[in-house]
Amino acid sequence: MRWLISGFLMVASVVAFAADENSHTSNKSLDKETIKKPTVGLVLSGGGARGIAHVGVFKALEEMNIQVSAVAGTSAGSIMGALYASGLSADEIAEEVKHIDWKGGFSDDANRPDLPMRRKQDDFKNLIKYRVSIKDGEVRLPKGVVQGQQLNLILKDLFKDVEDVRNFDDLPIPYRAVAADILTGEPYVFKGGSLATATRASMSIPGVYSPVEYDGHLLVDGGIAANLPVEIVQAMGVDQVIVVDISTPLKTDDELDSFLAMSGQVLTILTQRNTAEQIGKMKKGDILIRPDLDEITTFSFDKTELAIQRGYEATMALQQQLAVFVDNSTEAIAISHSPNPIINFIEVENNSGISDELVLARVEQQLGKPFDRKMVVANIADIYSLDYFEIVDYDLITRDGKTGLLLTTKERSWGSDYLRVGLIFSDDFNGRSSFNIATSYRQKGVNKLGAEWYVFGQLGDTTIISTDLYQPIDYNTSYYVQPYFSYQGQHVYEQLIGTSGKLERDWWVARTTVGFDLGKSMLNDIDIRLGLFYSDGIYELKDATEDRSESSFVDTGYRMLVTYDSIDNVHFPTRGYYMNLSAAQTDENMGASYDLTHYIAHFAGVWSLGNHTLLTSVSGEGFHNAPAEPQYRASLGGFRRLSGYSTGALSGQYSMLAKLQYSYRLTDKTLLPFDFPAYLGASLEAGNVWDDESDIDPSELINAGSIYLGFDSPIGPMYLGFGLSDDRQQAVYVSIGDTF
Repeated sequence: MRWLISGFLMVASVVAFAADENSHTSNKSLDKETIKKPTVGLVLSGGGARGIAHVGVFKALEEMNIQVSAVAGTSAGSIMGALYASGLSADEIAEEVKHIDWKGGFSDDANRPDLPMRRKQDDFKNLIKYRVSIKDGEVRLPKGVVQGQQLNLILKDLFKDVEDVRNFDDLPIPYRAVAADILTGEPYVFKGGSLATATRASMSIPGVYSPVEYDGHLLVDGGIAANLPVEIVQAMGVDQVIVVDISTPLKTDDELDSFLAMSGQVLTILTQRNTAEQIGKMKKGDILIRPDLDEITTFSFDKTELAIQRGYEATMALQQQLAVFVDNSTEAIAISHSPNPIINFIEVENNSGISDELVLARVEQQLGKPFDRKMVVANIADIYSLDYFEIVDYDLITRDGKTGLLLTTKERSWGSDYLRVGLIFSDDFNGRSSFNIATSYRQKGVNKLGAEWYVFGQLGDTTIISTDLYQPIDYNTSYYVQPYFSYQGQHVYEQLIGTSGKLERDWWVARTTVGFDLGKSMLNDIDIRLGLFYSDGIYELKDATEDRSESSFVDTGYRMLVTYDSIDNVHFPTRGYYMNLSAAQTDENMGASYDLTHYIAHFAGVWSLGNHTLLTSVSGEGFHNAPAEPQYRASLGGFRRLSGYSTGALSGQYSMLAKLQYSYRLTDKTLLPFDFPAYLGASLEAGNVWDDESDIDPSELINAGSIYLGFDSPIGPMYLGFGLSDDRQQAVYVSIGDTF
């Protein structure tokens, strides 16, 4: 019995020990499950410049050592989220954001110095820069003010280190970008493709940016469908989400002071409704971060550091709640920088009326050499400046184990032919005023080489009817021929000094010209032309008190023109240089009335520092061996052309003018595609006219000056100025349409 009891106790002890061990093992397993951290998804809303606050959130999460397992964003949130998902640190993203050309992203226009000379020459006709497109005989409008050409290139540069990633789950952090299908109103979620395309679609504000055509959808800013994509991140398999809402608040009654403000309010209402709906999808344990961004608007891209700080502060304020997501055992995944691939072939997908060769001729990437992104981007700017395309894009493709460069051009859906109009008006309140209206039509892509037919007309004090055909003769369009026809009629004033004082004659001079030029353009800045011309005309005196008989003349001969133009704006320039030299020789042996030489020289340079701009120029004109007839006279007088005198009040066969001009920009620069700045300026001028070459004497220069207020308006440059000369001539000027 004693033996049985002892055996029973021994077995019981073993069983108890085993049970105790099992209990400890079970507890240890439970403890392990308890300390396992939940996977975290990051949800980033849109809000324009307010979205820069997301960078401050990234910085705070990094400091807390919170590892994000998935990220999705809309609009501005899509850009910041894509950078974060690409493996960049918060500090690296902050540096990228500080150097983004936000203004360039709101414009398709290339800088004027980068335009071909053919485009630059249009600016001197004083036509409004806004144009009406014509297609199939109908007026067409684009689907957005901005097509997104510059924005696309900016985004491609931002994501250059991961441009070979086509599945967004293969990024260091799995990522989704959210756009909206404008045909259905439903969200469209990018899970792969090009990060640049995905983010561009996600932030294409309707009406501002044209929709992005992708995968059979017409995509716009995702804010109208899912501005805060909570459900999309939840569907990526995370346990909890951190939601960052930087949505734009509704405007007050006082702030709704324009149709733009009203339109923006409607969009904000739509955005806020779906944002509230998505916040309602959050679960217990999810965290909502709302930075204080009252001082930051949708377009406050100049407040980058403040936005980042506010995002950081709002996140750190929730550090205690976020502590559950801290995981010290996980290391961040760094982005891998792969070397630029070797380009083995180059292809173009071109749906326009011009040839593929015309596009490829502007590509400098060499086969068998590493991909040169900077060069290709510059080449794309050249292709886009041909003025045929809605979008010009590039991509790297792989075929049979080889890497190639694919250029894609999309012809403007609304047409590349266009009309422009202009208004030129001036009044000096001394009895001299003029008014002209102008229009032009340009038909592009006349043939595969990119020929253009151009028609220009002006009615008013100066009548002009002209047309020309610009025909490139090589794919680089560096050489061209240009036949032209023009009719011009204008007033020429002549002052006569007699016993009764100064008398003024008003001549009407009209001429018809046909000509043919052979030209060469170089580096977008230089144009050289040699040509033949035939011109016949008449002149008559408009003063009824004198003989009004009509006289005729014939000018026929040859000419040479050399132009250098790197000026950034012909109305209110801030930088660049301009030179125009022309010489025309008429020849009696070719049928001209006289053997004479007409020459023009104009030199100008512009420099700026901040809002301060200084311009200096020297110009001259002369008719060598010309008879004393009104068609062979150069004139001075008018605003900034010996201010104080009426326009054209001084005339002679030779003229000379030197000018020093200062201007100060009064208004801040804007990031919007519409910018109508105001300027305060002053000029100092010296010049004169002479009737004989031997009479030219620098000591006889007339000194003059002006002060003015200028405004770069939607209908052209507007000026209100006052001019005074040293011989007490003075005038008040009001004008629309004037170049430097």
